[in-house]
Amino acid sequence: MPDDWGEDEARRAKAALIDTTVPNAARVTDYLYGGQNNFEIDRKAARSLAVRAPVVAAIAPAVRAFQQHVLRFLVAEAGVTQFLDIGTGLPLVGSTHEVTQSVVPECRVAYVDNDPMVLSHARALLRSAPGGVVGYVDADVRDPDAIVAGARTVLDLSSPVAIMLLFTLAYVEDTGQAAAVVSALAEAVPSGSHVAVYHLASDLDPPLEPAVRQWNKLMPAQPITLRSRSEVARLVAGLDLVPPGLVPVTEWRGVAEGGAGEPVLESVPVHGVVARKLLFGGVVIRWRGFGRCAMLPCVPATLILPTLTAGPFRLRAFTLADVDAVREASADPHIPLITTVPAVFTEDEGRSFIERQWSRAEQGTGYSFAIADGGTGGGTDAGIAGGTGRAVGQIGLWLKDAGNGRASIGYWVIQSARGRGAAAASLRALAAWALDELAIPRLELNVEPWNTASVMTAERSGFRREGLMRSWQEVGGTRRDMYMYSRLPGDPVPGAA
Repeated sequence: MPDDWGEDEARRAKAALIDTTVPNAARVTDYLYGGQNNFEIDRKAARSLAVRAPVVAAIAPAVRAFQQHVLRFLVAEAGVTQFLDIGTGLPLVGSTHEVTQSVVPECRVAYVDNDPMVLSHARALLRSAPGGVVGYVDADVRDPDAIVAGARTVLDLSSPVAIMLLFTLAYVEDTGQAAAVVSALAEAVPSGSHVAVYHLASDLDPPLEPAVRQWNKLMPAQPITLRSRSEVARLVAGLDLVPPGLVPVTEWRGVAEGGAGEPVLESVPVHGVVARKLLFGGVVIRWRGFGRCAMLPCVPATLILPTLTAGPFRLRAFTLADVDAVREASADPHIPLITTVPAVFTEDEGRSFIERQWSRAEQGTGYSFAIADGGTGGGTDAGIAGGTGRAVGQIGLWLKDAGNGRASIGYWVIQSARGRGAAAASLRALAAWALDELAIPRLELNVEPWNTASVMTAERSGFRREGLMRSWQEVGGTRRDMYMYSRLPGDPVPGAA
């Protein structure tokens, strides 16, 4: 009798549960993704969803593009070669092992699902490249202990793992339980591991709600839940968000642009995020930790970029959708002289500027924020009436003198957004966060003496002029004098309560 007789018997029992007379979540999704493993009952259900929310048809190509961009990033840039894909779905071209093993053939992938049809097709069709490993785990997303136990038979959990939760958490109705699942899975893998999530959004496209109600009516045994940006953020709380952070999937590192010969993708109501498990057990090290460890290897390589409220503006991570702000800044006669904004704008130069802003946090050299109009666009939080979410400038906190307890601030605002208080609101917000949350002992700001608007902004934001620094900085090939402004903890801020 073969050793796996009992396992085969269990598989046959589960296979007997496959019902082709009612729609099935995996098969409906397969049809929406352009797959062939579905029946007319599933196709009919999918068409009824698209009638209620036409954007449904655009979601599949967008999330597939996000998945493939994320996988290539994880292998080629993050150096991860082990993947735990939870909620595998029916096999399609471009599955996790195909994408990752096309970059590094030795990648190991554990697929997790509890749908008998999915597991049957996966075992029959998903085959590893030579040198790599592909395995299968029969477990439910709500049972992280079973997932981890099964993953140990395929993956080495003492080395970094990428946990792929693509759509899957929508099947967990309670947000607290979904967050606990992510936390338990992240706890089982070492530092340097990543978690990738995309999740249908409740706050980006209202017509999606009736489509989800229809889904839950047709497939009551497999209901799904929409979540807002803040709820998705809760799922990855305690993890370090990879820039550009939590954004619509088409705004994640050029996803919308597609590859060679591929169409540009339209925006869809799906939140996407990639996060990594921090060093030191996931503890966020405050500035006092930097000061203590500044000359030692314990300084973290990656900083956490939060979203900050700045009056009617938001300070958030840059996204590629912010390239229009870079275009306008490039045309300014002054901004390119004192910043790294390109003096001659091209689309490539604009994208390169934004990618450099992402690298600041990744390399631990500083925090670079887009100053954005309040609103839901560009990855900001909702809630500001009339806000567009578009980027109107940049503000950065630079850590070159971290070991000496000092950090410097620089900012710019595009011409079309000036006169609305963006600079002062952003400077106040960033300074307060740096002094209170990071406990930085001293903030510095340099202002050219002729720039009366920046002088007023500094003084209204609680910065004190310390003196004139002669020939302090090169601007446009010429050494220029600069006023040195500073702000310390406890310094009064005009107009503050």
